[in-house]
Amino acid sequence: MPGLLRSIVRSYVRHSPIEKGKYHVVQAMRRIDPPKKVVSLVAGRYLMELDLSEYLQGQLYYFGYFEKELTRLIEASLQPGSVMVDAGANIGTFSLLAASLGATCHAFEAAPDNCAALRRNMALNQFTSIEVHECALSDHSGEATFYLYEETGERNMCGQNALFKRGHGREIREPTATLDSALSDLPRIDFIKSDVEGADFLVLRGARGILDKFHPLVVVEAAEELASKLGGSVQDILKILGEHGYRVSELTRSGLVPIDPSTRPIEFATLVARFPRPS
Repeated sequence: MPGLLRSIVRSYVRHSPIEKGKYHVVQAMRRIDPPKKVVSLVAGRYLMELDLSEYLQGQLYYFGYFEKELTRLIEASLQPGSVMVDAGANIGTFSLLAASLGATCHAFEAAPDNCAALRRNMALNQFTSIEVHECALSDHSGEATFYLYEETGERNMCGQNALFKRGHGREIREPTATLDSALSDLPRIDFIKSDVEGADFLVLRGARGILDKFHPLVVVEAAEELASKLGGSVQDILKILGEHGYRVSELTRSGLVPIDPSTRPIEFATLVARFPRPS
């Protein structure tokens, strides 16, 4: 019976034209549905092994995607032969999307359990164009303490591991690397997606060579509260991108909206940075 109800709810969420209330329906279903691992089609393109007790994976199962606007941007930006960097790859949602589009993806993820899940998902789809880098990205190479977030119930989220302690969990030592050093041999980089729980300004500091050489499209999950815990800010992200000639917009449900931080401080936003092409 739970399986049948789960299927009915998923069909409603994916196909009903009425958007209002879908999120709450899914959250209610997650409360009454026993934890279960399933294999499901995501973004209509690839399979993923999903743990329905975890928030992000539950969204992928019921909605068929996570962060629809970013999914659509990646689909519109990558083509066979493109090279994407997925900083904070988690269990591989966007790395797998890149591979399904014929692109090569360099997936950076510091949490061992997430890396293992990413590799299982690669094998499930027989994708060979994803290279997994099990390390934390920063502005220097070395080693750092990495905090694994461990929670149960509705707050169970595998994407909350970070370079600072939050909630329950344990700490491990992980190697750190810069994008410039890790990917120094690549002949092209077209797209960088960074979502590393506040450390995104460090990722960009360590990618100045790539920004100058390849001018990739850059998508950054900018969060002032998280960045401040590591001594940074959203302004640091904007400053680095501006120094390299990028124009920055915010990715919203209505599309890309140019931003002016002098008129509106940014607390949380998905930033999309493009390098102007010659006219």
